[in-house]
Amino acid sequence: MRLVWLILFLAVLAIGLIHIRRAEVTAQHEIQRLKAQEVSLNRQIWIKQVEFARLTTPEQTQRRASGMAMNLVDKHHGWMRIARRDNSSETIESR
Repeated sequence: MRLVWLILFLAVLAIGLIHIRRAEVTAQHEIQRLKAQEVSLNRQIWIKQVEFARLTTPEQTQRRASGMAMNLVDKHHGWMRIARRDNSSETIESR
């Protein structure tokens, strides 16, 4: 009878170890998948940082600003004249 209990105990122990090992392998697989995803995300961050640095150079900023010009200031008379909706202009000094 003791031999049966010993064999039963060892079988339960072996099944428990198999389940623990399987859970460990699954966790290791998930860790490797997440590390690969981290590398991919770091690469995307690097690309976005380079693109942001390129877009914020003074030349690019000036080019985009001139492309979005709203003609609020009369270009011929510089900053002294303000373009108005009623097509009349007033100088800053006359205010």
